[in-house]
Amino acid sequence: MVSCAERISMSHQHKTMVSCAERLTLLHQHKTMVSCAEHISMSHQHKTMVSCAERISMSHQHKTMVSCAERITLSHQHKTVASCAERITLSHQHKSMVSCVERITLSHQHNTMVSCAKRISMSHQHKTMVSCAERLTLSHQKKTMVSCAERISMSHQHKTMVSCAERITLSHQHKTMVSCAERITL
Repeated sequence: MVSCAERISMSHQHKTMVSCAERLTLLHQHKTMVSCAEHISMSHQHKTMVSCAERISMSHQHKTMVSCAERITLSHQHKTVASCAERITLSHQHKSMVSCVERITLSHQHNTMVSCAKRISMSHQHKTMVSCAERLTLSHQKKTMVSCAERISMSHQHKTMVSCAERITLSHQHKTMVSCAERITL
């Protein structure tokens, strides 16, 4: 038979082992949770970095495309710009545009950026000149319309005066003929 002291000792050892096992389990769970939290944090950081990189890439592509469009605009005359832009837009797909943007980005350095700034300045001057030309054209059209209206008004007045003179002449001839007929009768 097991003595009372041995049973107490065994019970104490059992409780100690259970308590130790529980602490190990809790510690293991804690480490697992910390590791899981770190993975989630790293995954979130990775996604954020990828999203940020994509936004930077899209912004850079957009700027390059705008710069490219400005160069195309400068190299074409006013009438061909719209037609050319439509043909370029229709003939390009997403992959070709991405490839073109990447090649342009890799092939340009500081001097190209300075040249681009000059081209932007020239483009601004070109737009100002076009706007000025449009204003001059509108002013010229307005003057032409006013001049035309004045000529129409003068022509109308002239016709009215001629018609009035003809009526006066006819009236005068009629009165003369009546007077002459009356004298002959008398």
